[in-house]
Amino acid sequence: MIPTDLNTATVQIQTIARKYRIRFKGNWKIKQQLAVLEAAELVGTQFAFERGQGESSSAAFGAVYGHVNVTWGGTGTQGGCAGVTSGGCTTNRHQINFWSMSSYSEVKNVVHELGHAYDHSLHDGLRSDPAISPFPTQRDRILRSNPVCDNCYDWQQHPPSMDALGFTPGETFADMFIAWTYDAWNTQPENALQVEAAQSWMNNWLPHNP
Repeated sequence: MIPTDLNTATVQIQTIARKYRIRFKGNWKIKQQLAVLEAAELVGTQFAFERGQGESSSAAFGAVYGHVNVTWGGTGTQGGCAGVTSGGCTTNRHQINFWSMSSYSEVKNVVHELGHAYDHSLHDGLRSDPAISPFPTQRDRILRSNPVCDNCYDWQQHPPSMDALGFTPGETFADMFIAWTYDAWNTQPENALQVEAAQSWMNNWLPHNP
């Protein structure tokens, strides 16, 4: 279990991080470290269930990702992440960087980036799959809506308004990964066919053991 008491969490964080093969680098606050570990536990639990091998959450997480460096700041960034200075960015399967987290939805911030890491583990195969093409334009039908408030990026961490390219497959998948992790899709009846198609596509790619 991920500790919730900040006063006792410091001692436990490194123990739990070792189980999940997560390496914290940079100047992290305890609250944000706990968000990372909670996200890893949620994702690992879902992978363990889908893989059906009787694994623990941490074992399934490690089988899929190997080790993950989670860095506060820009150290270790490459490629498109090298110029980023806010939010989060994932260079590859093993390297995720954060400069800031949403106070509203820190855990989902991390789950979103773990979605990118999973995509990178498949050599960006998910975003490159032609079958993903309907989902970026249907994201409001397959994903739950964010709360109506400033900066409340919750179920959709990267809506099209945040990206000059608009509806991008990579960002859409990372938000779909949140829905998969929480088993929380758009529940409006009129969207059932789109949600079913999105879930079926996800099931073709998940789980996976690189």
